[in-house]
Amino acid sequence: MENQKTLQRIKAIYQMLFEMATGNMTFRIHDNNNNNDELKNIAAALNKIAKDFQKINLASGYSSTNYPYQNLI
Repeated sequence: MENQKTLQRIKAIYQMLFEMATGNMTFRIHDNNNNNDELKNIAAALNKIAKDFQKINLASGYSSTNYPYQNLI
């Protein structure tokens, strides 16, 4: 059971990395685990990095759309 929870937490970290790589800085990991282990530290660090990137993007006026505008014919 504990192994399954660990795998879910690792998948959430992979998902966060993928979202950040595609430009989605609004994605956050909500880790409800009470253990203060490495996975929780990694999740907290990724959340902080994404928050900082989001602030930088907003301050510079950069607007990332997940669905870019397309010309309709």
